[in-house]
Amino acid sequence: MPGLRSLTPWVLVVVLLLSAGILFAAYSGRFGRLNGCGADSIQVCVAIPPAAGVGLWSLEIGALIVLIAWHVGEWRR
Repeated sequence: MPGLRSLTPWVLVVVLLLSAGILFAAYSGRFGRLNGCGADSIQVCVAIPPAAGVGLWSLEIGALIVLIAWHVGEWRR
Protein backbone atom coordinates (compact mmCIF):
# COMPACT_ATOMS: atom_id res chain seq x y z
CA MET A 1 0.00 0.00 0.00
CA PRO A 2 2.33 2.75 -1.17
CA GLY A 3 -0.35 5.46 -1.04
CA LEU A 4 -1.15 4.71 2.59
CA ARG A 5 2.45 5.25 3.65
CA SER A 6 2.44 8.90 2.57
CA LEU A 7 -1.14 9.48 3.72
CA THR A 8 -0.81 8.08 7.26
CA PRO A 9 1.06 11.00 8.89
CA TRP A 10 -1.41 13.55 7.48
CA VAL A 11 -4.43 11.56 8.63
CA LEU A 12 -2.95 11.27 12.11
CA VAL A 13 -2.18 15.01 12.25
CA VAL A 14 -5.75 15.86 11.23
CA VAL A 15 -7.17 13.43 13.81
CA LEU A 16 -4.90 14.89 16.49
CA LEU A 17 -5.89 18.48 15.68
CA LEU A 18 -9.62 17.76 15.52
CA SER A 19 -9.53 15.75 18.74
CA ALA A 20 -7.54 18.47 20.48
CA GLY A 21 -9.99 21.08 19.20
CA ILE A 22 -13.01 19.21 20.58
CA LEU A 23 -11.32 18.62 23.93
CA PHE A 24 -10.14 22.24 24.18
CA ALA A 25 -13.65 23.50 23.38
CA ALA A 26 -15.00 21.27 26.14
CA TYR A 27 -12.33 22.48 28.58
CA SER A 28 -12.96 26.14 27.76
CA GLY A 29 -16.68 25.77 28.47
CA ARG A 30 -18.08 26.02 24.95
CA PHE A 31 -20.19 22.91 25.62
CA GLY A 32 -21.43 24.13 28.99
CA ARG A 33 -20.03 24.15 32.49
CA LEU A 34 -18.11 21.32 34.11
CA ASN A 35 -20.19 18.71 35.94
CA GLY A 36 -19.52 16.77 39.09
CA CYS A 37 -18.77 13.10 38.60
CA GLY A 38 -17.10 10.19 40.31
CA ALA A 39 -17.23 9.19 43.95
CA ASP A 40 -16.18 12.63 45.19
CA SER A 41 -18.27 14.69 42.70
CA ILE A 42 -15.40 17.00 41.75
CA GLN A 43 -16.33 19.43 38.96
CA VAL A 44 -14.09 17.96 36.25
CA CYS A 45 -16.44 16.11 33.87
CA VAL A 46 -17.52 17.76 30.63
CA ALA A 47 -20.97 17.26 29.17
CA ILE A 48 -20.03 16.96 25.50
CA PRO A 49 -22.98 17.19 23.10
CA PRO A 50 -23.83 13.87 21.43
CA ALA A 51 -22.64 15.03 17.99
CA ALA A 52 -19.23 16.08 19.34
CA GLY A 53 -18.93 12.82 21.29
CA VAL A 54 -19.73 10.73 18.24
CA GLY A 55 -17.28 12.80 16.20
CA LEU A 56 -14.51 12.38 18.75
CA TRP A 57 -14.99 8.62 19.02
CA SER A 58 -15.21 8.29 15.23
CA LEU A 59 -11.92 10.17 14.86
CA GLU A 60 -10.19 7.97 17.38
CA ILE A 61 -11.54 4.70 15.94
CA GLY A 62 -10.60 5.93 12.46
CA ALA A 63 -7.08 6.69 13.64
CA LEU A 64 -6.78 3.18 15.07
CA ILE A 65 -7.96 1.68 11.78
CA VAL A 66 -5.40 3.74 9.83
CA LEU A 67 -2.62 2.69 12.21
CA ILE A 68 -3.62 -0.99 11.99
CA ALA A 69 -3.69 -0.82 8.18
CA TRP A 70 -0.29 0.88 8.17
CA HIS A 71 1.20 -1.76 10.48
CA VAL A 72 -0.20 -4.60 8.39
CA GLY A 73 1.38 -3.01 5.31
CA GLU A 74 4.74 -2.72 7.11
CA TRP A 75 4.62 -6.35 8.29
CA ARG A 76 4.08 -7.57 4.75
CA ARG A 77 7.17 -5.78 3.45
